[in-house]
Amino acid sequence: MKHIAKAVALAVLALLAPHVVFADYITDAAQALKNAPVYVAPGTEGTDKDTAGKLQERLNKDDNIVLVMLPAAAESSLGADITTIASRLSEELGNRRIIGLAVGNNVVGYAPTLPAGVAADQMRRARSVSNDPVTTLGTFVQNMHIWQRENPQLNPPPLDSPEKGGLSWFVWLGIAVVIVLVVIAVLAVVASQETESSTEKTRFRAPDQVKELLAKIVRERWQIKDSELKDALYQLCVDIERYFSSSSKDKKRDSLFFRDRLNEVAQVLAKYADVQDNPRYYTNWGEELQRGKESITDFSEYVLESIRRGSAEDLFDFRVNTNILQAQRYR
Repeated sequence: MKHIAKAVALAVLALLAPHVVFADYITDAAQALKNAPVYVAPGTEGTDKDTAGKLQERLNKDDNIVLVMLPAAAESSLGADITTIASRLSEELGNRRIIGLAVGNNVVGYAPTLPAGVAADQMRRARSVSNDPVTTLGTFVQNMHIWQRENPQLNPPPLDSPEKGGLSWFVWLGIAVVIVLVVIAVLAVVASQETESSTEKTRFRAPDQVKELLAKIVRERWQIKDSELKDALYQLCVDIERYFSSSSKDKKRDSLFFRDRLNEVAQVLAKYADVQDNPRYYTNWGEELQRGKESITDFSEYVLESIRRGSAEDLFDFRVNTNILQAQRYR
């Protein structure tokens, strides 16, 4: 009788073991996602200490997307396919999030708040143009951002239903008012930016060939997401205007110098925008962005120092193809 009881106990444990492991993986991920939108389980192949940070850089601040990476052994240990794992994780998260999940080399997109199949389809597309799970998850985020912009009406916020004892009509009314105020605020910001941009196009006092390039750079800087670089570009234009009004001793010669340099700045800016908007086509896109930013900010600092020194000779003798701007190599 004792041997029978022991055999039954072992059989029960064998049946329950996968579910215990399953619960551990899901619980660990769900707990971690309360503090950060990316979770990389220890021991996941093809990852390191920087993987989570790199993936988080692909997410926007207000994203409803979470990314999870589990080791290849997880799927067989759990005794469940990757879609089931994604479904259980979604339940732990209240079925509110868009999930990008990688288990070993397998990936899946899961989002019960979106029309059926949308997240899975965007993940399949990401997988078709990617070589590894990390790149696939990053591309999935980009695909979802594009889909959300193109289908705003199909991307409702994941709110509780009042029928489940959630929000009252008064709260819903408050939310609607807040949304209206936010929309008005966004429209006001966009309008102010357009007004500022149109003002900046004509505000620079410099020789014509330089003035046109300054206006172009000020126009195109609005596509840059890095606020520090955006400010640096505007300050560069202001400083160059100041140089012509206070330091230039030979405007014709200086105009030729700045025409060439600003053309290179425009080239760097165009390349930066392409890397920023299409990172999956660049192996080290983060390094490319940093190099472009440093290239422009270093040149901006050099112009400022030249104005402070009031040395036209130093400015004329400056060589951008050594350490500063390096536009030829950045293209």
